[in-house]
Amino acid sequence: SYTEWLQRLIFSGDSYPNFLYASSLPAMTVETSIHWARLSLLAFPVLHAVAAVLVGRELWGRPAAWAYALLVCFTPIALSYAPLYLIDVPLVATVGVALILLERSEGFRRPVASAAFAMISILGLLNKWTWMLFVAIPGLVAAARAIHASHPRWGLSYPG
Repeated sequence: SYTEWLQRLIFSGDSYPNFLYASSLPAMTVETSIHWARLSLLAFPVLHAVAAVLVGRELWGRPAAWAYALLVCFTPIALSYAPLYLIDVPLVATVGVALILLERSEGFRRPVASAAFAMISILGLLNKWTWMLFVAIPGLVAAARAIHASHPRWGLSYPG
């Protein structure tokens, strides 16, 4: 039920945040097997590919965005042969989408991209705590860009 899903999402009994588990519950109501649990993970690479195509084409151009999306879509195929429920599939997807949105936010000057980054940040942190380690440096660069844009006299420089 929805209340059970929300309760498991908010009150984790594990050392990892459990959005991943909560997102797998609908698939587990169909059939309780590792195959259905792993199938539920496909939503994450799909989200990553959609972000790559929609946002990436404005950043890198259409061919590069499609090449990136194809890499994102076909990499999990190798992981799908592992008989495990891997938490790294959603971790890679949320890190990838976060980095795309950070780049698109142009130092948090674009409100839609910035708000979308905030939402994917929540999902990323609710999947695995180490998410923030992968996004820390690009996030600091985006913050430096925002500070530089609003206070150019401070003389902050940043890559790019």
